[in-house]
Amino acid sequence: MLRKFIFKNNVTGQEVILPVTPEKFTINRGMHVETVNLHTIGDYHIVGGRTLFTCKITGILPRQQYPFVFAGSSLNPYEYIYFFQLTSDKKQVCRFAISDTPTIADVYIEDFQYGEQDGTNDVYYTITLRRHMPANTAVQSTSNGTTISASSSTRTTPLNIATPKQYTIQRGDTLWSICKKFYGDPTLYSKLAKANNIPNPDLIYTGNTLSIPDKNSL
Repeated sequence: MLRKFIFKNNVTGQEVILPVTPEKFTINRGMHVETVNLHTIGDYHIVGGRTLFTCKITGILPRQQYPFVFAGSSLNPYEYIYFFQLTSDKKQVCRFAISDTPTIADVYIEDFQYGEQDGTNDVYYTITLRRHMPANTAVQSTSNGTTISASSSTRTTPLNIATPKQYTIQRGDTLWSICKKFYGDPTLYSKLAKANNIPNPDLIYTGNTLSIPDKNSL
């Protein structure tokens, strides 16, 4: 099946369909994974949010009417090049879709490479797309582990999160669990140990008092 690759500039409304189904495309999706080495446990993997997908497309912009060119397509490769260059230079967002697949997303044109190589005046290209995420859908974490949605509008009410200054160690506590409780990030345990002059982060004593500084000052 010959798939159509469709781009529509969200600012100008101009729509472009690639004249030939690309030779190859690759979509990259995943998530952030941070590996932390704990003194007594070994490697510990912390899974964060999902990464925004990227898509790399490789193909040809023909100068002549090959049998595989979509009917009605322009045979001037530089019309397509102009569209991609202008959209990229102006940092405009495109709606991108691949026919007969679930792929449809708003994207930036992160990189666009092209050139001629065989004397036919056909242009060979590689284009890299990166997913655009509107500011009002971005999510960030607060220091107590809750999540809030960021907004493109200015916040008029400050977000005040009280952080205890002192904490008395309870039976069963570890610096890992204490950091998770107060900062929402257990991997800060070694920094909390350093802030309290504790030489061995794995050794704390019930009844002792810890100083809990602000997260940004660790």
